[in-house]
Amino acid sequence: MWTLLVVFSLFNTLWFYMFGYDKGTNKCIIVSKAEGVYKVYNNIDATLYSYIPISSMIIFNTAIVVKLLYARKSGNQGSLSKAAKGATFMLVGTCLIFVILTMPYATMYRVSSNLSTYLHAIIFLMLYCNHAINILVYTLSNSQFRKEVQKFLVERKPVKVHPSESSTGTTRTETT
Repeated sequence: MWTLLVVFSLFNTLWFYMFGYDKGTNKCIIVSKAEGVYKVYNNIDATLYSYIPISSMIIFNTAIVVKLLYARKSGNQGSLSKAAKGATFMLVGTCLIFVILTMPYATMYRVSSNLSTYLHAIIFLMLYCNHAINILVYTLSNSQFRKEVQKFLVERKPVKVHPSESSTGTTRTETT
């Protein structure tokens, strides 16, 4: 775990090497000596963030759908519980949203490096929306997840404070 943290931290420190500030235009720019590094960085980043996950999702979701179709054809639907079907729907929905919202990022630098500022902003907004939408997909497609979220947000249990922690010996309420 720590190895991954160190590797990804070092990988992202390249941003400090690749960019500089142009006082004439008041903009961040790619330092000319780092243009080659920037192109390699973008390819590695797109591969780690988009290409590998998208490929894995397509392969594994196809396997899940084939298994479901096979179970349906063989008349063995009783083996698939309602919870399993809901979890499958949630998984496939989350993966589709990931593919739709991250594919523009993955292809952005392949197609053109001179995208308009607005298009660039929209692509990054889609990328960030992917993370925000996941909670909605989980909540809408899985009743057990909804119950657990509601339980987490609503239920509070009284917790006794140890006499040595409080001079009043009162009870306080905490979320568990």
